[in-house]
Amino acid sequence: MMRILIAGIVGGIVMFVWGAFSHMMLGVGEAGVQSLPNEEAMVACMKQNIPNAGLYFAPGMDMTRSPTDEEYAAWSAKYEAGPNVFLVYRPTGIVPMGPRQLGYEFLSNFLAALVGAFMLTWTVPSFWKRVGLATLIGLAAWLSINVSYWDWYRFPANFVASELLEQMIDEDLRIPFFVQCDTQIASQEDFVSLLGRAGCFQMFVGVESFRRKTLIAARKAQNHPELYGEIVKMCKRHNVQSHFSNIIGFPEDTPESVDEHVGILKELDPTVASFYVLTPIPGTEQYDEYLNAGWITEKNLDRFDAQFSTWSHPRFTKEALESLLFDCHRKFYTLGRTLSMAGESFIRNPFSMDALISLNQPVFSRYSAYRRRHPMSGGVGLVKRDNAADYARFRREVFKIDAAPLPKSLTLSQSDSELNFAAKLISV
Repeated sequence: MMRILIAGIVGGIVMFVWGAFSHMMLGVGEAGVQSLPNEEAMVACMKQNIPNAGLYFAPGMDMTRSPTDEEYAAWSAKYEAGPNVFLVYRPTGIVPMGPRQLGYEFLSNFLAALVGAFMLTWTVPSFWKRVGLATLIGLAAWLSINVSYWDWYRFPANFVASELLEQMIDEDLRIPFFVQCDTQIASQEDFVSLLGRAGCFQMFVGVESFRRKTLIAARKAQNHPELYGEIVKMCKRHNVQSHFSNIIGFPEDTPESVDEHVGILKELDPTVASFYVLTPIPGTEQYDEYLNAGWITEKNLDRFDAQFSTWSHPRFTKEALESLLFDCHRKFYTLGRTLSMAGESFIRNPFSMDALISLNQPVFSRYSAYRRRHPMSGGVGLVKRDNAADYARFRREVFKIDAAPLPKSLTLSQSDSELNFAAKLISV
């Protein structure tokens, strides 16, 4: 295994260096690329008319449905007449040749070389090894080509991911996986269909709140509550579980508003729901705002786990907010919902373990609420390995402290601040 790893590292370095040399010295990356004529006017026009980043094609066609014969004929005429446009557009910029791009490029090169090295170890392939070899070749190609398109030319992530999903479907890999998306997924049903066919069993969406004003204040302007219901329906159409993440304890929250939130959530009927206490994380703008307002009361980083309240809420005590967290799990995962989830899984596939697996989330969530422990904080039969007190003497002797001070955010440069501000305006 070490030889394969070394081969992957060396191969990744060679690919990275050759890629840089071929693009910068041989001009491979510039072949056929031209600058826009009258660039300032073109860019101004795009800023005014294209609000969102994405991959655009003109003449365009409504991709959410099949066109009628008349619509297709009209589109064909436009396509033949020209012009034809293939545009990768981002309204906000990034640092050219920055460490993020170089890092992703090297990582994709390393992984492609590692896959190639692993393939070469299969010297006497059986039928299934040949299938696996073909799969790895496709993966290596995706890593070395499509990921570079996403990294350097800003191809949309879902466009690049679709290429990988298509290969997984073609090879019939059936590897179960889950994804995390924002509410923009509501307009990408073709992509959700690919996810379902490729083996995705669950989609995690951080919905957080049903109040748009609250979301904007929490810097979640990309979330649009009116789309939540469509995401649930779309996931059901393609046999993907919808997992909605919810935050309670926003400054304006009351017991009544949290009850209302759970009620709306039950009406939307996502497959899975999880709940968390609002936790300003040290190093973020939200934490700095709460700290400057004198609201932060917790100094132990271990308590910033989305179960314990770490700041002084205007309407809830810490104990009340924690109890409300567990009440939300109990109210959402009722006995009726639990049986319904198991029944739907059994009807969909009566000869699998899906029905029993579907019981896991509701049963374990209620068990965790009974134990007053967040479902994501551990399983059943926890084993105590050590305690913070075990290291107290060491910290005092070596670092001369009992606990490290919690960090504040680093001050952004003016250009980064302007970039963030522009992104927020576009998201709203």
